[in-house]
Amino acid sequence: MPLISGKPECAAALIHNVVLPFSRSMVGAILTNNGRKFCGTEDHAFELYPSLNGIEHRKTNVKSPKN
Repeated sequence: MPLISGKPECAAALIHNVVLPFSRSMVGAILTNNGRKFCGTEDHAFELYPSLNGIEHRKTNVKSPKN
């Protein structure tokens, strides 16, 4: 399921609305690239969401291609 927008809030909403309702007990970590929608400062929307829900946020060393 692709993100509708490249905004961090949309990425966090996707995890909240689609992934966690069906598999909360099985999600220990989320793997993302280092794109702006997933990485930022401590108060970045997507950085906050996993940490508040006890989910580790792992990042690859590859950035997403620019379109």
